[in-house]
Amino acid sequence: MAKSKASKTKNDQVSDMRITNVIIEYLANQEWGERPEINAEDRTSSTHFTYGLSNNDFTVECYFDADEVHELIKLYVYFKASKIPASKVDEVIRFVNLSNKWAASGHLIQDEYLRYYAAIDVENASLEPQHLTNMVAAGFGVMQLRLPQFMAICFGGKTAEEALEIEAE
Repeated sequence: MAKSKASKTKNDQVSDMRITNVIIEYLANQEWGERPEINAEDRTSSTHFTYGLSNNDFTVECYFDADEVHELIKLYVYFKASKIPASKVDEVIRFVNLSNKWAASGHLIQDEYLRYYAAIDVENASLEPQHLTNMVAAGFGVMQLRLPQFMAICFGGKTAEEALEIEAE
């Protein structure tokens, strides 16, 4: 499987990788130095970047995964600063389920970390950098709201219901 780094300017396009090219343009528009890791053979790419939320109180790790064959783009936003304590797993699962009840786009998932996930099927549809801006803004918004609540459960002794009453700053 051949892997290569995409070039560093938004004018450089990757042949036959429409979604990846939009990711490259999005990153250039944001003036971020990150570039997708491209698997030309499988026609996929993955882009990793970090972002500080809420005045950098929380840092999240983000990934765009592009699947050019199936015309899908996925966004994952992980909070890896703290694993879910074993004694709090059930309460975090309850919190995630309650949080997702009213989710309009994307949703929270828990494994050993708390993460946000969203995907767009762009088959036979346009895709612009603004779509990625919207995906990222939604993910960051959810994480900015939910991380203090998550921390209140894991380290503050709150129940899922009590934590959901905590408002984002």
